[in-house]
Amino acid sequence: MKSFKFSFKNLNILLVVFTANILFLSNSSFLDLENLKYDFKDFLRITTADEITLLIFVSLLIALLYVTFLIYININLNIAVNFLIYIGSVSIVLSTLRVTGFSRLLLIINLLIVPIYVTFFLDQINRFINASTIITFIFSIFIVNNLILDSNKNIDEVSVNSNLGIFDSYYVNLEPNGKSKVENFSLFQPQLMETNILGGKYLLERYSICCREYNAGNSGPPVRQKSVGYISIFENIIFYLTGTGEIFYFDGNDIESKTINFNFIDSNFNKINKNKNIPISGQDFDGSWESTKDLMIIDNNIYLSYVNEPSNNCINTEILVAEINFEYLDFEPFFEDSECVIRTPKGETKEKPFNAHLAGGKMLYIPEKNSVLLSRGGFRNYERAQNKDSLLGKIILIDIETSKISVPAMGTRNPQGLTLTKDGKYVLETEHGPNGGDEINFIDLNKEYVNYGWPLSSYGDHWDPDYYDLHGEFAPLNKSHSDYGFEEPLVYFLQYSGGHGISDIDINFFSNDNNYFVATMNGKRLYDITFNEDYTEYSKIDAFSIGERIRDIEYYPNGNFYVLVFETTPAFGILKDY
Repeated sequence: MKSFKFSFKNLNILLVVFTANILFLSNSSFLDLENLKYDFKDFLRITTADEITLLIFVSLLIALLYVTFLIYININLNIAVNFLIYIGSVSIVLSTLRVTGFSRLLLIINLLIVPIYVTFFLDQINRFINASTIITFIFSIFIVNNLILDSNKNIDEVSVNSNLGIFDSYYVNLEPNGKSKVENFSLFQPQLMETNILGGKYLLERYSICCREYNAGNSGPPVRQKSVGYISIFENIIFYLTGTGEIFYFDGNDIESKTINFNFIDSNFNKINKNKNIPISGQDFDGSWESTKDLMIIDNNIYLSYVNEPSNNCINTEILVAEINFEYLDFEPFFEDSECVIRTPKGETKEKPFNAHLAGGKMLYIPEKNSVLLSRGGFRNYERAQNKDSLLGKIILIDIETSKISVPAMGTRNPQGLTLTKDGKYVLETEHGPNGGDEINFIDLNKEYVNYGWPLSSYGDHWDPDYYDLHGEFAPLNKSHSDYGFEEPLVYFLQYSGGHGISDIDINFFSNDNNYFVATMNGKRLYDITFNEDYTEYSKIDAFSIGERIRDIEYYPNGNFYVLVFETTPAFGILKDY
């Protein structure tokens, strides 16, 4: 092995390779450096790296790797060997840094020119190597400077354009019609709006439901919107719980006749519920993000989870239960907890993080254990999820007969979906991450306190980069789970353009394979995911762009279709096999 020695020849090669690659990358029209930018922010805590900096970094890394190989590989370097070393250097850097979208034609030209130069021309100019190196250095500086000037020119052109329209934006407030939600539902006639074919596999019918006044955009201020509603099935009847606590039902057979007739069931929910933010919604109401969280039916009982306020200005997630009665539902507590998280005033959440959306609240009946599985978030309190003395940031199992509680899973942020696996032995959970980092997790109910990492580990980022300094002790969001002793997610998602926001999950009964439907909110996509038999990895993900926030998905076995709750319109989606 050769020892490393500095020489003008090596410096000349380094500058030529650097210049060739920065020309190749900067002229690739569809170059995508977002993954590298993400890594700079994630691992190096550098949030200001622009495209020029990343281009220089990638080009310099390729040049250094190639020169290092040339120095330490002690063999005769003919054109073939030189080509293999160079293509290896370029491939290693581009694939490792996940650089995509580069021009294939420019890549081929780059891969040919550099080995030819090093093999045939470098020795020819050896007498002038010093002067050649200086010229190459000046040329590389010129290229970089030109890129910087072009970048600044584009910025200047936008900022000095006197015809640029500058305007103030205002939200369009919907004027309520003065009627109650129950009255509006009784007057509204749902209609079939359209039918879609999803990838030649599924048919989706969209039915409008009452009313635009109650869609996600109108239910609260930005990022504080109330959940629109949840579905549960009882024999032929489909129950619908609104985010403000009203309960309606309709006959599932109505779907076949293309009509939906809502019937209201009165209840004592607003009397027993201590959280007075739940019945209220609106674009100007900051407390609107506190809502009901799920509806579930077991035998003849209906269970309702919601964000309660067990003590003044302090909230958690609890469950009520009532015997099914189509005239009046008399709820009583099923699961109560004195532990809660104090609401932080709006202007102080940076120092004292709080988010009422991070409540969890999904319920799942476990027949084998005659128990209710409940997901609970931590409302952005970073200390609760890793504290075994707390039931927040956990998935808990509540015995229906004895009320005994066990904790199969801890270290959860905002678990929004739960479903049994097709064999009924395990549970799949969907975890709504921070800025990216949505997860699907595999849970064994026969274990206790299996740790899924939040907030010590997450593949997402804090929305506010200052959180790493302010709350890094409890919430560093390390990018590995297993390195820190936590369970790795079965699947995780990055933050995609327009957002993601994983929500519910359910078995895909249309498929004979190990398939599951997974819904998203800001992503407005429905996934059809195939897992291997032992749930160690997925084999395929089909994504269908629905164009709606999907809050809930429930299977209606008597009609062999799914009901999806769409929050944007709002609407019901009826998903059928095609």
